[in-house]
Amino acid sequence: MMINMTGEEWRVNRSIVTPIFTSGRLKGVVPTIHKSGKSLIKHMEALVGEAANSKDLFATYAFEIIMNVGFGIEVNSWKDKDNVVKKMAYRSLGLDGNGLKFMVSFLVFLVSPSLHKSLGMSFMDLEATEFMANIMRQTIKQRKDEAAKGQSKRFVTKYVSAIDSN
Repeated sequence: MMINMTGEEWRVNRSIVTPIFTSGRLKGVVPTIHKSGKSLIKHMEALVGEAANSKDLFATYAFEIIMNVGFGIEVNSWKDKDNVVKKMAYRSLGLDGNGLKFMVSFLVFLVSPSLHKSLGMSFMDLEATEFMANIMRQTIKQRKDEAAKGQSKRFVTKYVSAIDSN
């Protein structure tokens, strides 16, 4: 995790990540954000007259953008409350109702990664993390194939290419 890196390790990782976030590339994600915004509006219009959980609405909006921009996957979890990708992503991040365990473990990790390791703590659900890692592995493989053919302009493709070139 870059937040815990220092010195040369941080510089190397920063040099890999920085070219991905150019203004041109960031402008390229605007249509995706706009499309997700339209989905949010459409979903909210369907909820007129009903009580709505704004935290859930905007968390889903952010999730949709991250999955689409970062992984190139359109999850469309607006209608499907039992969407397995969303459930596993939330579980892997501790957003599934088990937030206290996640927060305590994450804070210990931030303060002292070595203590976190020696206590055998894990702030991530292993099954959910493995599920998301498999999605990442599949996405990276697909993006490498697309990049080899010159077909992709997605963030993850640029990141994979940057890592491969270093």
